[in-house]
Amino acid sequence: MIKLPNDTERLRFREVTLDDCLLYFQLLNQEDYIRFIGDKNIQNLDDAETYIDTNQKPSYRINGFGSYILVRKEDGKPLGFCGLYQRDGFDVPDLGYALLSEHHGQGYAREAALGVLKHAETHLGLNEICAIVLPGNARSSHLLDAIGFTWSHNRSFPGTDETVEIYKRSSQIQAEK
Repeated sequence: MIKLPNDTERLRFREVTLDDCLLYFQLLNQEDYIRFIGDKNIQNLDDAETYIDTNQKPSYRINGFGSYILVRKEDGKPLGFCGLYQRDGFDVPDLGYALLSEHHGQGYAREAALGVLKHAETHLGLNEICAIVLPGNARSSHLLDAIGFTWSHNRSFPGTDETVEIYKRSSQIQAEK
């Protein structure tokens, strides 16, 4: 079993399981998710189960980290996910997050991201994290700026011709601020 990020004021983190198929189906089919993260072609719950089994769960074993389901402490409701992803073509892990649209604008993404970053530094010993943002995703760019990331450069996402913005956050950057 992997070590999870510590609870935050309003959230707790847990590993993704196959019981999260409905959450993944709903989340990955939201308009904002498809527009700013990508269409994962999740057409039904079986597709969601396959996605979790092949794209989410192996990361825990391979990398010691992955996607964490965000559960609101108040009522146990899953709100979305936040985690670290080791992407092909990237030297450092990527911070990623997504919430069901009904939970946008309530500070949950910021709270979750800070919890995952603290976990990355203190428990995983990661000194540098990147974040990948599609141009035009002002909400994510603003959040990343607010939690200590700085824009680094634009590049093509590996295997595509899609340009993405790369943000970086390192312990050294944090010490200088």
